[in-house]
Amino acid sequence: MKKSIFMVVLSLAFVPVYAQNGGAAKTPASLWKFYAMAGATGSTIGGNGDSWSGLLPGYQAGAGFLHDIGIPGHYVLNGETNITSCGSKYKSDYTGGEGASYSGKVILTYLNLAMLLQYRMQSGFFGELGLQPGLLLSAKDKGENYNENYKPYTKSVDVGIPIGVGYLLLRSLALNFRYCHGITNIAKNTGGGDAVARNRVFAFRLLWMLGQ
Repeated sequence: MKKSIFMVVLSLAFVPVYAQNGGAAKTPASLWKFYAMAGATGSTIGGNGDSWSGLLPGYQAGAGFLHDIGIPGHYVLNGETNITSCGSKYKSDYTGGEGASYSGKVILTYLNLAMLLQYRMQSGFFGELGLQPGLLLSAKDKGENYNENYKPYTKSVDVGIPIGVGYLLLRSLALNFRYCHGITNIAKNTGGGDAVARNRVFAFRLLWMLGQ
């Protein structure tokens, strides 16, 4: 009798696994997928600075993993390390009294560690939301006649909230559009000022699943 009850409980425990995988339980290896990623970005800096204007084109490249956490089978944990070029163009009327405007661009390069939760549909579409801390690798202020180090004015750590949508084209190829909304004030304000600057990054990405 006890053996019969045990067999019934065991069979019921495997029903969700069977249903979510089209009739076959996933092996431990199939729960993990690894990918390489590359894409183009358009970024700007939001805040109280009137001179920030226009999207700055850049790039994003990295690698990550997807882990099917099976609740209820459409949820996937996405971890990713990427290098992202962001920043903003600027234009200012202040020139130290010379009476002419000047323009340039601030280029910020970060090493990011993103962790997101994805919801996947059987049609191939997916949505994602997560958290992304980043470490500043370089910061440059570039103009027509100058190229200066911008690190003294920028904090070394940034935190953003990535949100995105995507579509699985093939078993080994996916398209992804992601927006990362910076929540950290990256302005260092070393002189006691009240400047506010936050990263805003749009990225169009191509993901290639390894070993598929």
